[in-house]
Amino acid sequence: MADPALMPGTIPYANLGHRPAMNRHAGLLLAGIGSLVLGTVASCVVCALAFDQTGQIDRRGRWQGTFEDIFHIIFFAIGAVLLIWIGIDSLRHRRWVRPVVLAIGWPALVLGALTFIGRLVSPEDTWLPRQAPETVVLEEVAFFLGGVAVPLLAVWFYSRISVRHSLEAFDTYESWTEGCPLSVFILCSLLQVEGLISLAAMVGMKAPFFGRYLEGWPAGGVMSTAGIALLVASYLCFCGSSWGWLLAAAILWLGLVTTSTTLLRTDIHKFDDFLRFLPHPRLNSDDSARLRTVIVLNSIIVFGSQLLLVARTRRHARVAP
Repeated sequence: MADPALMPGTIPYANLGHRPAMNRHAGLLLAGIGSLVLGTVASCVVCALAFDQTGQIDRRGRWQGTFEDIFHIIFFAIGAVLLIWIGIDSLRHRRWVRPVVLAIGWPALVLGALTFIGRLVSPEDTWLPRQAPETVVLEEVAFFLGGVAVPLLAVWFYSRISVRHSLEAFDTYESWTEGCPLSVFILCSLLQVEGLISLAAMVGMKAPFFGRYLEGWPAGGVMSTAGIALLVASYLCFCGSSWGWLLAAAILWLGLVTTSTTLLRTDIHKFDDFLRFLPHPRLNSDDSARLRTVIVLNSIIVFGSQLLLVARTRRHARVAP
């Protein structure tokens, strides 16, 4: 049998047998199994949430659930499908897996770390109803493992150059996910997810807007416009057009300004009416101010990191506006 490194159409380091230190075959198998396990868990969550909705049907057969309930089911269903798909093709050593995992892992790591820190510094009982201390500790540990440790491990593993070399060796055909630099692909994926979330959020007909909250069709118009603009920016950035970076920067900057000013000028419970994350109806004034500060700082970090990513990837634009 001919040496794979000498066969036409292969890359120079395709024969990983000569470079065992670069061979991440076992690591890719473990990563694939881990992704399949997470996908299975997400599938179980979908089934549990769907079963729970059967209790929302009244005696007349009418469903009494909310949009948030359906959103959670769809979110976990998409996550389950994606994790299982990633797991299968990680076992098959497909090249598209690495950019997709990093595009998911980096935002998940940042949001998970910020949320975990926010839970620690926020007033007591802000995120969860009052429970026994042992239960709270277990929940925080579980959140840290799922929201911080798992994304960190995925980012660390798939960021290694040896993993990229191994995937290129086992799968010699370039994937569509490699049609642009990795940092640009991460930016495009992030913009696309945010655009879809904005479009989904318009169903709630509420939106923060420069110090106030819009309701009804004006709110739907704002959220739908922002969502479409983010999707267009994602496509233009993937194509290399500078218009994509300009549009993304404009939308993200407006998002930062409108979210921050609305939080600073309105009561935190009005913001809770928009996101619905507080487990109980009221907080005292001191706790409200403390929680507002935490959320404003998190918003600045989230939007600021995205704007920084836009600025750092701007050099990859191929088409001038």
